[in-house]
Amino acid sequence: MTNDMQKGIKEEEYGIVDYNLGAEENINHDLAAVEQAGKLIRIGYMGVETEAYGCAYYQDGEPHFYISAKEETMDRFQRNCYQKGIYPTPAKYYINRYDTILQTEEELKLQFRLDTAFLLQKHYPPLLFEALNALTNQISANSAFPIMQELCGQLESCFDVNQLKLFYDLTDMLYRGRLLTKESYILLNQWHDKEVEKISIEPISSGNYKRTYSGFVYRKPDGSVKYFIDALAYNTREKQLDFIAKGYLVTPILSIAYYSEAFTGLDNTRDKFKAELEYYIGETYIKLMELLKQLPASVDQELYFSYLDQIRQNCGKEAEQAFLYFGYLWNIKFEEKK
Repeated sequence: MTNDMQKGIKEEEYGIVDYNLGAEENINHDLAAVEQAGKLIRIGYMGVETEAYGCAYYQDGEPHFYISAKEETMDRFQRNCYQKGIYPTPAKYYINRYDTILQTEEELKLQFRLDTAFLLQKHYPPLLFEALNALTNQISANSAFPIMQELCGQLESCFDVNQLKLFYDLTDMLYRGRLLTKESYILLNQWHDKEVEKISIEPISSGNYKRTYSGFVYRKPDGSVKYFIDALAYNTREKQLDFIAKGYLVTPILSIAYYSEAFTGLDNTRDKFKAELEYYIGETYIKLMELLKQLPASVDQELYFSYLDQIRQNCGKEAEQAFLYFGYLWNIKFEEKK
């Protein structure tokens, strides 16, 4: 629009509202700052950032989408899905920023959930769930149960919270990989809960400042062993999913919280966590993961490869990555693909 045209149009025709960003008279500095921030939000100068975890799943022949702002809630939902024989896509972290010109903050949160559901529907088409259902309609092999029973014997009365955390996460990985039946999964979790009760203490926070690290160990196809560490739990979880889908040998996740009376007291906590990660997930644990990977595939391997070709031809990278993730959990021997 040229300047001459702009001069011929009255200000109200633009829909411009005259906002006075100055503070009202006789108001103190703090209240003035709050008032000005409110005005900026109302005119859309300050946007709203919304974030959540999301996954897609099929139930009764219909697509469904689960979205939660809390990682713990999403984790609990996915565990419940597996116990019902439902295979949701790996949880992903979604974030978006919206202007607040035309909608309220609550309306924008609803819009974000709708936008996230649309993305989930786009990324995970029906063919993916057709494949998952076809491959998981038989009883799990339960081939990992003897190994986990032996591990229970080694860890009994260990009084080590971190060892039990790893056991719990490993049991979940094997159950998702159909290497444990539901009954065995429940038995192992009951054993875990009893071992936790033996410790008879709750973790006590000591200090005004807290920093939590989580991490895991992975081995690349070239044999090199690496450590992944992050202060954000969702980053660690997504990186673990990514590495599994790439065919890396990946361990369960270990998380440890550190406390201090002063912020500077947390300076070396990353180094402390790395030392503990190396201690708990060392060469012996890698050998355990190798042993579990040698177990037979828990689904029909030929049928899996047939669906993998279809998904690569007809779906996007998100669906392919999710299907590869399940394939490696199911111990598909990709090196045998003709």
